[in-house]
Amino acid sequence: MGIMNRIVKQNISRQKVTAKEIADMLTSKLGEGYKVEFKPKANVGKQMIVGGMKHDSVLIIKNAYHRMRVHVQEWNAPGTTEQKEYHFLFDTSEISPVLKFLGRETGMIGRFIIEMIYGDSDEFYDTVINHIKNEYPIEVKETQVGLNALFGKNNENKN
Repeated sequence: MGIMNRIVKQNISRQKVTAKEIADMLTSKLGEGYKVEFKPKANVGKQMIVGGMKHDSVLIIKNAYHRMRVHVQEWNAPGTTEQKEYHFLFDTSEISPVLKFLGRETGMIGRFIIEMIYGDSDEFYDTVINHIKNEYPIEVKETQVGLNALFGKNNENKN
């Protein structure tokens, strides 16, 4: 693989989807154990000073460790200006600021203890992603972004 044949997987829907719709759907499907917040796009000043989001997003919180942000971006489909594609980005790197601070200050042992307290997060992520994929027609598109794509070479593996 490496730098020559790097492939990026994108979650795409051709049906119009907004972050507000996803927030409403997840609020009804996930129930009381989760907090679902719709975060609207911030203006340019807020993005630069405070670090606001460039796109509308949905923040799903189970507890301080289990958090996920879903971004929905509207793009023109390749080769056309009339047809739109809606790209989903599932960001799983967000934890509460307190746990982020503790993880930095206590090092590897502290992070291990935090993970032992809150448990594995894969089940949480899978639950949220499966609810979204069951509700909306999402396809996974693989795009070649390595150096071979720049030079127009085929990325097929020859056996």
